[in-house]
Amino acid sequence: MDYRLLANDLSPRANARLRVAGASVAILCALAIATLAYGLYRTGELDARHWQIFADAATWKFLAIGLWNTVRVALADLVFSVVLGAIVATAQTSRLGVFRLAGSAYAELFRAIPTLLMILFCFFGLPLLGLDVTPFWAVVAGSGLYNSAVLSNIFKSGIRTIDRGQSEAGYSLGLSRKDVMTGIVWPQALRRMRPSIVAQCVVLFKDSSLGFVIGYEEVLRRSQEIGTFTSSSLQPYFVGGCIYIVVIYLLRQSTGQSGQRVEETSA
Repeated sequence: MDYRLLANDLSPRANARLRVAGASVAILCALAIATLAYGLYRTGELDARHWQIFADAATWKFLAIGLWNTVRVALADLVFSVVLGAIVATAQTSRLGVFRLAGSAYAELFRAIPTLLMILFCFFGLPLLGLDVTPFWAVVAGSGLYNSAVLSNIFKSGIRTIDRGQSEAGYSLGLSRKDVMTGIVWPQALRRMRPSIVAQCVVLFKDSSLGFVIGYEEVLRRSQEIGTFTSSSLQPYFVGGCIYIVVIYLLRQSTGQSGQRVEETSA
């Protein structure tokens, strides 16, 4: 489904207001960028000597390794969060009250605790319990606990949007609850949950930057190291931020196009 078709229901006056609002926002953004650029120019932050290090291929190779570390931890976090989130969502929608209580308690608990606090606990607290945890797994576990709690609520909401009549029809045909969930409910729910899942994947990817505080060599950490080497912090952080913007944009574009193909195929 192309959701842009919903805009066709607006009146001509509403469309005109939207165009004026869009133009106003664009002008304000342009003015803000121009003001920022002028301020950087006056303070000399745009001088070539501050950016010279980025003309060296070794700098980009250094950042590329950090980007790979970021992608690696984000993929591991995604698998961990999706699998655990699906298990918790299944528990929350179970017929047994004890499972529903345990799933809800997990979701509420880990959704309330800050992600950074959980990463610090995994890195500094688990070794006190006899578990040796590397920075990589500390980020995956700490961030995964939070994101799995959020994804479990997304999954639960998606499951509940499916009409109960479809499940009852499956049961009337003699299907087990497992067959109904895997063959009828989950495929439809995943299509409806796709925008929310993509948005949470973006959050998950950005959460990988929290590994910075425990020395994990991702993009942000390596940007800081470049700034320490060059005695300049603004330029490396700016380049690191641009890397995040590009990767997240490509992520949203790829998932959006794949989701659109799925919807067209199912239609």
